[in-house]
Amino acid sequence: MTIRVVNSKMNPVQHPYAFRTHNRQYCHQSAAANILSKNDGFEIHMALPGVDKSRIEMIVTENILHVHAREQEQTPNEKKYILKQFDYTSFSRKFRLDDSIDTSRIDATMENGVLKIMLSLKTPEIKKAKSIEIK
Repeated sequence: MTIRVVNSKMNPVQHPYAFRTHNRQYCHQSAAANILSKNDGFEIHMALPGVDKSRIEMIVTENILHVHAREQEQTPNEKKYILKQFDYTSFSRKFRLDDSIDTSRIDATMENGVLKIMLSLKTPEIKKAKSIEIK
């Protein structure tokens, strides 16, 4: 049973003290994530300080969990920063889920800037005995 990070869109500015010279509309950041193994499944914790939960979208398609945030509307009188190291205007993370994860039972909560995604394991099917008629 595993969960793997498929991809994440990163901020093109790699050096922490570099000035932003790129266009903001093309800036995508990756949210830090921790994956915990539990007895009944997994938990993914993502650090999203300052991101409102109404902007976050989660979609599961073909065992891939895609978590991303919609762009926040820009105000015309935006402040002129000399250095801006944190800015979650948008982010995107994808996680490949194992076949043992029940994708219909994924839950999520947001508390203190941390998105917690709970992934439950599928319950094993109990097959009933079947009587076979002899012809």
